[in-house]
Amino acid sequence: MKLLLMLASNLLPWTLRRWFLRAAFGYQIDDTAWIGWALVLPKQLIMEPDSKIGHLTVVKGIDLLHLKAHALIG
Repeated sequence: MKLLLMLASNLLPWTLRRWFLRAAFGYQIDDTAWIGWALVLPKQLIMEPDSKIGHLTVVKGIDLLHLKAHALIG
């Protein structure tokens, strides 16, 4: 179910998607952080200011993904 929600959220504009990820999964995403069209499924996600996860990135099977300020994946 979590996988389907994450995939469906990719269809939302980023501002709505950020709100959805925070509400549905409890992720901590800063207002200046950004996630592209990606599959991001850690148990806990923390994204600090200006951190980014690029398009076509897959992150799954980990307990915590913590991106510090200005960090970039993908």
